[in-house]
Amino acid sequence: MRRLVATAVVLCVAGIANAAPSQKLARARAEYQRGQYEAVVDSLEPELYPRLLIVDRTELTEARYLLAVAYFYLQKREEARREFGALLYLDPEYSLDPATESPEVYAFFDTVKKDLGGTLEEMRKQKQKEEEQRRLPSREVLVERTIREPASPISHFVPLGYGQFRNGQTGKGVFFLTSQTLTGGASIALFTYQAVTYGIPSKYSDPTDRDRLKTLQIVQISTGAAFLALYGWSVIDSFANERPRVEETRTERPLTSRLEIVPLLSPDLLGASASWRF
Repeated sequence: MRRLVATAVVLCVAGIANAAPSQKLARARAEYQRGQYEAVVDSLEPELYPRLLIVDRTELTEARYLLAVAYFYLQKREEARREFGALLYLDPEYSLDPATESPEVYAFFDTVKKDLGGTLEEMRKQKQKEEEQRRLPSREVLVERTIREPASPISHFVPLGYGQFRNGQTGKGVFFLTSQTLTGGASIALFTYQAVTYGIPSKYSDPTDRDRLKTLQIVQISTGAAFLALYGWSVIDSFANERPRVEETRTERPLTSRLEIVPLLSPDLLGASASWRF
């Protein structure tokens, strides 16, 4: 039974140790509201030092505030000054509400803010520059156009709408492909049928085949003539609508350089590093 209880206690402690920063912040907030300032320090100091574990900006701002006020009420004024300074670095426009904040904390915070007046002004300018930098396009689009000269004139004489497809006239290409296939195919099919059935030159023994053969020849010649007419039309149209072909490619990529501002926060340091990435 003792082993079971001990195991439960270990698991409970491990669960508290591994709690997410937001959970620890909620606990510190409750401790702050109860006036347990030592507990607030114990909850938040490990989240901020020696390594910053709170990554959310809003949560970090609140943690700095709670820790600063807790230090103030514990009479640790240098630590309180440090946390208020770090808080103002995060947000140079941060202010306390005199209607809800105690006069002592409000006056102390106001003193820290005045002492950092020149530094805060530089921070405001830097943040303004960062905002302007964010508004700039972060990506650029490269457009490459390649102009290709017209193809060989011989290609205009290719049937079945080839010239129209090459000129980008898909509708005309489909029309000439379909019409020339039907008329030319019908003419060739009829000619083949006559050659197989009646021979070349045509021979027949039954007089009734004469009229039938004549009809076949008329249809075969008519479809052949229609094919030639469509073919001639497609050749002329292909020449008339030939244009240099423009090929366009678009490539999107990030801008090649960027200014980066990285905050540096530790118990003894308040500042930033700047780097220009190419």
